[in-house]
Amino acid sequence: MRALSLLLPVVLAIAACAGSGSSSPPPEPPAVASCMKTIEGACSVASGCLEELPDIALVGVPGPVKDAIRDCPMHVSSQRDLLHEACVRIVQEGGEEVSTIARVLEEIPEDEVLACVDGIECSVETAIGVGTAIADLASNPSDPSGVLEALLGECASRLPPITGADGGTVSPGRDGGTMREQDAGTSATTDAGSRALDAGSTSGGYRLDATEFVLDEHGSTGGTEFSLQCASGEVVRGIVGRAGLRVDAIAPVCARLEPDGTLGSAHVLPSEGGGGGTAFDARCPGDTAVVVGLFGRAGGNLDSVGIACGSISTWVPDGRRGGAPDLGEYGGSIFSGDPYREMCPAGYVVTEIKGRSGSLIDRVGAICTRVVAD
Repeated sequence: MRALSLLLPVVLAIAACAGSGSSSPPPEPPAVASCMKTIEGACSVASGCLEELPDIALVGVPGPVKDAIRDCPMHVSSQRDLLHEACVRIVQEGGEEVSTIARVLEEIPEDEVLACVDGIECSVETAIGVGTAIADLASNPSDPSGVLEALLGECASRLPPITGADGGTVSPGRDGGTMREQDAGTSATTDAGSRALDAGSTSGGYRLDATEFVLDEHGSTGGTEFSLQCASGEVVRGIVGRAGLRVDAIAPVCARLEPDGTLGSAHVLPSEGGGGGTAFDARCPGDTAVVVGLFGRAGGNLDSVGIACGSISTWVPDGRRGGAPDLGEYGGSIFSGDPYREMCPAGYVVTEIKGRSGSLIDRVGAICTRVVAD
């Protein structure tokens, strides 16, 4: 006991010295914590959705997606340090092109962010979309953007516009990208034609520039308007959805266009439409083919839809598709809709699927963005 009392002043002195020479780490920014909780929430959203879906609907969810959802908690736990570093990087990205996801994490309180995640409606499309993003995250834990975009789209719609360097305003996109509103002198119509937008381009090699071409829409005026736009720097490489006698639901598959003309990891945006029909998944083959057109039949609704693919290396310079195929059409043939085929101009690729929808897809069109080679 006496030995302990003699040592106590020494221990206290050492502790005091240690305390005086060190400081506690700064508190973590709330946005980083929101980012991590959103990623963790992806596991519960996707697994809960699989539990809610009836057995017959689960047939439409690919096996690898189910496996990724099942293993999600393990991957998130084992890769926590990498995910944390990625969240810090996303939050700290600044400059004029602040990503919409970073703005959601910075400007919307954590409890509202988590409410956005909890409020996601379960469907086969949700399971496939979030599950595909989770699978991409498992293979590349340093880039959780696909998961964040899949979960925070509704939160993005709550953000106010911000002012760009040119005085224009930048409105948040539902998919986590940003879209610059048209400046004076650009076309404000949705008819076929060109319009100028800020595409968030990169320097060197292939890149998207600021010119877009709006394809004609086909179908009816029923339902409500929708727009599914890939994030800045991304292109549409395929479509997924559901179809029976008509097209029930549709969503674009987006991937980043790399400077060498290849495509980055793919992710699926939240779909529009209903839950009828059976699932389909059409993606241009290889790592350089992208969607350059839509085709099918349309009348009172969208009867069928397919995609025309083109290789970046041949489509950009002279409009040759380089052997890339047509995929589809998905839907029925018993209705008397008229055939349609809409192609981007040479050098342009699809970056957005748009139209009208309710319980079915009533109308479909697309926006093409010009690709240039520096």
